Amino acid sequence: STEEHDKTKFTLACQSHDLCSVGKVKYFLGDIYDSSALREALEARSFNKEIILIANSLHKLGGLLQVVSNLEYLGYSHILLLSYNREECEGLVKLLPQLGCVWTSFSFDPDSGMHERFVLWFLRYRTMVRALRLGYNVFLMDNDVVFFEDPYTYFKRPPFSSFTVINQQEWPNSHTANGGFIYVQNAQANGPTVWLFMEVTDRVLRYADKDWAWIRSLGLRRQCMHMDQDMLKEVLGSVAAGRPIWRSALSVCQPGGPNSNKTLFNIHKNVQAAINWDSHAKVVIDVMINLDSHAKVVIDVMINWDSHAKDSSHQTPPHLLHLVHDDTYKLLYLNMTLPNNHGVWPEELGGRIYPPERSSLSKLFQEQLMADCPQCPIMPDHEKGEDAAAAAAIPSEAYLFAPPWLVTSWWYRGRLGLWDPRMPSHISYNHHHHLAESSHHGISGSSAGLPSGTTDGAQTFMQGVMSDDQASSNLRPYQTAIGHVHWVQSACDFHANSMKAIPLMAARHYNWTAAHAATGEHVYFCTQNSYGHPLKPDLPLPKLLALSPQLQASLKDVYPLNLTNGYETMRVNGLQAFQHRLMTLARLAILSDRVPVWPSVDCSAPFIFGEPQSTLRAPLDDVPWGWLPHWDSKRGLIQCFRMMLMEPGCLFEGRGMTEWELEHLMQRMRELSSHNLNSMTRSGGGGESGNEVDPALQSDASQHTQHNWGDLVEGVNTILLEPIIAEEKANLAQRISSTVNASSVTESEVAKQLLDQVGESVIAAMAKLQAEPVLYLLDLPLDVTMPSSRHKQIFDYKSLMIGCHGLHCQKCYQTPGECLPF
Repeated sequence: STEEHDKTKFTLACQSHDLCSVGKVKYFLGDIYDSSALREALEARSFNKEIILIANSLHKLGGLLQVVSNLEYLGYSHILLLSYNREECEGLVKLLPQLGCVWTSFSFDPDSGMHERFVLWFLRYRTMVRALRLGYNVFLMDNDVVFFEDPYTYFKRPPFSSFTVINQQEWPNSHTANGGFIYVQNAQANGPTVWLFMEVTDRVLRYADKDWAWIRSLGLRRQCMHMDQDMLKEVLGSVAAGRPIWRSALSVCQPGGPNSNKTLFNIHKNVQAAINWDSHAKVVIDVMINLDSHAKVVIDVMINWDSHAKDSSHQTPPHLLHLVHDDTYKLLYLNMTLPNNHGVWPEELGGRIYPPERSSLSKLFQEQLMADCPQCPIMPDHEKGEDAAAAAAIPSEAYLFAPPWLVTSWWYRGRLGLWDPRMPSHISYNHHHHLAESSHHGISGSSAGLPSGTTDGAQTFMQGVMSDDQASSNLRPYQTAIGHVHWVQSACDFHANSMKAIPLMAARHYNWTAAHAATGEHVYFCTQNSYGHPLKPDLPLPKLLALSPQLQASLKDVYPLNLTNGYETMRVNGLQAFQHRLMTLARLAILSDRVPVWPSVDCSAPFIFGEPQSTLRAPLDDVPWGWLPHWDSKRGLIQCFRMMLMEPGCLFEGRGMTEWELEHLMQRMRELSSHNLNSMTRSGGGGESGNEVDPALQSDASQHTQHNWGDLVEGVNTILLEPIIAEEKANLAQRISSTVNASSVTESEVAKQLLDQVGESVIAAMAKLQAEPVLYLLDLPLDVTMPSSRHKQIFDYKSLMIGCHGLHCQKCYQTPGECLPF
């Protein structure tokens, strides 16, 4: 609420932009196909002509809850949700009544083959361009964006305030747009920015007509460039070249595969030469801005949109050192001009790129744009050469590919630990404003290096984000301003994007309070199905099996250091030894009817980097594929999590838990143990019974007060298995000998019986501690197998191995023969 923000001890950055919209926007629910409904929706949900657009459904709530709570903590609630239909929108606003939600009655023709999710994706661009023509500034984002600092602090001040479009790069230092993070400000109603997003929508409408007949007539496959981001990248070439053009369709949309048709590929090369990115893209080197003063702006490089910018070297301002990590930085941008075909469609550039006639859907879209804003100036027709002069008279607009330190994907920075506020920084700040090596503990003072308007307390966006060690310490500034998870590249399963919460958990920027508001106590992957919904609403929280800290620390040395074997052998064998221990943990968890907690390992382990590492400095310049580094404050070292364990098959439906989830569970149980359980309030949210504190959780908290949660107490919540196994083997030794001598039973059969007995003894020993919510292993005996009579456990173990490749495969999509046997 506004009152809660007023009570904070720090000044919100939104106040300096006059954009604090929490509690100041109105509810709206409706179909925005008609212009009047769109205007009502924008008026209700916008604040000072700013609107944030987020497309979402009831199918994926986790990311939406995170980004909405993140924005609201920064003071922003001018959010308009876009969804499929009335039912979806009503469900979303029931959960988030402070927001508005809209849908559209528009639909593609049945023969277009466009899935409904594409309709939702294009609704974002369709709504954006309609809002831009009405004079709004639009912030379009995916629901997996995370704000470590206030975005408008950058958007509204030089040099970024000079750009009409600020777009995340798909990859650093490239002209490739990412469709999930776009901010547009001060766009002309008939300018190149509006044309760009209008064309992104309109071109698909025209192509999809009559089962993509025109595209197929040109020798290309149907549904060519039909995804929203693909079409954005495609159309961006037109505003760079100044004429409607195909940027990459002639190459990537060939039926036989990219570049299989040499004729089309040669035309594609002509198109690339016509766009000439090196000519149209501008690079501004070392722009020095003083953001601490509204009056004084120092720009030694003047940005001239009509010519190449000059290169001039300047120091990075001290308040940006924690982001830039260098004395200088550059901005990559291009001039957008309104395209026109000048009356010709050169065959060497692909000829006419549109069907001869507009489709009915395209005509309706054009009529819709005119009805939205009858008073808006007419945009010159890009297909009429006689409009070329009018198009050239319209001022150009600047399109910025945001630098990676401002906004970037998790893979580029978050994967290296740069999203983790506890990771020690290698940068400190002295009075000379030079880069310098910092101490082991990073920067002192939580406001060091932060942008103007952001002071104490702004490092986390709600109390629900922080763990105990964070709440009691001064955190250094984040090393990126805005993050976008985008894609969990390292997990094998395509559906691993459902695991987008893990990067936020590892970054200590996951709002557990918001998660509890939606699903009660079912916030852990193991209590959910693969769609993120409660597995069984009344299912008690499962018991857990974890490694003791000492056992976990020993994982880095599972393969003896032997330089004569070579680093690659060390890496492969060490990883196999690590996986053997994970499989043992999985077996023991299933035998004890518990959920395994997948451990991290010291990043200096030889099998991670392929060579011995005595110590690792943070932040890491690079991390081998498949490992996620994070700072372990208790051990004072960088830990690495095996990212193949981020597959849904390793976590959902009772298969496993991450260390970050266990950390939160521990904190929650400590809180429950220290309060009167009868006075515990509900977690909040939609009012369903599933939002109450789980009775089983209350029981666990009240029954286990003899030790603090997370503390290991010998004989209470720990178990040492090797002595139990040794005793069992000794007791059976004599029986084995007499059995072999007195019967026809073979030694191998007896050995199998012995293994079964060992397994049964382990089951019995662990069953004695079944009341303990978390059981810690003090050792991992590798010879524990599943007893042959335990059919259910054997089935569960095989199912886990099949679903979780990271337990026994070193790479994604290996054949069974290439992976370890299980």
